[in-house]
Amino acid sequence: MNTTGLSLNVEKTLITDIRKSFNFLGANCRALSTPHFSLFNRRVKGTSQRYTARIINRLHVTAPMDRIMDKLCKNGFIKRNNSGIHVATAVRN
Repeated sequence: MNTTGLSLNVEKTLITDIRKSFNFLGANCRALSTPHFSLFNRRVKGTSQRYTARIINRLHVTAPMDRIMDKLCKNGFIKRNNSGIHVATAVRN
């Protein structure tokens, strides 16, 4: 990291269990509540040996779209029309 000019901030760095929910760059990240894994046994071709493989849980990322849209509206990137629907604003120089 020294060659890139990056440094590790111990106060901001958190190593966490993926099964617990955490926020990263405004999005909520968590493992899916129902385990999406499977166990299966396979025989190694040409031998009597077997191995077991397991596919682990998948990461689920959700973004707070209402907060994102409100911030875009506040900063003038989008606006609400008469029906309350967000629409893009025209590009201004």
